[in-house]
Amino acid sequence: MHSDTGEQLFMPFHLITKVHLTQLLAVSTILSGTTFIGVRAFAKPATMSASTSTKPSSTSSAQSLFPIPLRKVTGEAAALGASVPCSSLIKPNGAVIFVVRRPGCILCREEAMDLSTQLAPRLKGLKKQPRLMAVVAETTSVDGFVEAFKGFDTFLDEGRMFQKFLGDRWLGVQGMLYPSVWRNGSRATKKYPTLEGDLKGEGRRLGGLLVVDGKGDVVYQYNEKVFGDHAPMDEVFEAASKL
Repeated sequence: MHSDTGEQLFMPFHLITKVHLTQLLAVSTILSGTTFIGVRAFAKPATMSASTSTKPSSTSSAQSLFPIPLRKVTGEAAALGASVPCSSLIKPNGAVIFVVRRPGCILCREEAMDLSTQLAPRLKGLKKQPRLMAVVAETTSVDGFVEAFKGFDTFLDEGRMFQKFLGDRWLGVQGMLYPSVWRNGSRATKKYPTLEGDLKGEGRRLGGLLVVDGKGDVVYQYNEKVFGDHAPMDEVFEAASKL
């Protein structure tokens, strides 16, 4: 029997048991935040472009992002910080900005830990060290995310402007049928056995990652294609090293 959970989705139908169906329901809700009861899970996705671009076609197209107000998040129950324009956060050395899909998702928390423990030490060695930060579109279940991103700032983007800049792409519950999503879930639990996620929040909108210079020009953009699709660390570091 194959150990890869994703491969179980392709077993003959008569071999699928209630256990397999229960696993599918549980994993899908944890990763996507949707529910299999009601319209929300079965709504038809908007037209989606999930392309990955390491060379943005226009470096000036992100300028509209940086006057937008962000508020520092310290926890789900804590008062939010005062609004500050994003432009003040990226000066003078630029920033690596993690655009979070859903704070409660274990895969988003996995990426937060990768960035804070693997990328951050490499960034410290750069002569021009960019700021490492995350933006969330909601504070639901943000406590666990902040803990995973320990040592670095998380900001609330109330207008979802960063997700809109990435194309306002989203993926419906059919995304849970992709073997890559199951492999991503297995990867996260093997890498960080104590990491946990929950079912809360809006998880259909996809996130990504941006590397921007101090003027607000995007020098690297990665669009999440499926749940748990993360920007390659080497690519992010290479872009950051050229700021």
